[in-house]
Amino acid sequence: MITARIQFLQNSLTADLSQIPICLHDDLQHMGVLTPQDLILLDNARTLKIELYPADNRGERILDLIDKKTDTLGAVNRLCYSIRCMDASDKTRFFDSLKNGNYNTLSEVQQDVDKLREQRKIKNRQDEKCR
Repeated sequence: MITARIQFLQNSLTADLSQIPICLHDDLQHMGVLTPQDLILLDNARTLKIELYPADNRGERILDLIDKKTDTLGAVNRLCYSIRCMDASDKTRFFDSLKNGNYNTLSEVQQDVDKLREQRKIKNRQDEKCR
């Protein structure tokens, strides 16, 4: 969906942002970045150079919602991971909403993704009780 190229001093990392957030945290620590990814702004060019590349048109739509001055690397990673973990019907519903322009910010997208995940958990629990 989205790939990040991160450069810190002489070290560089190319990371798929749909990976588990703890894996990104470990990768950043291995290259010497001790700041948690939730505190790393995407425009933090003074210490880290972060470039985001979409893998497809869905990634491009998500990149259009990102504000590099306020959004963090951790927020983008968490969103991409959450989308990766969705089932097919939730992904379809989410990307239809994204295509229709129902979101203006990354935080709105994350709230909707979290809501879809909670609804899916509730439905799964109800299905288990019926068995």
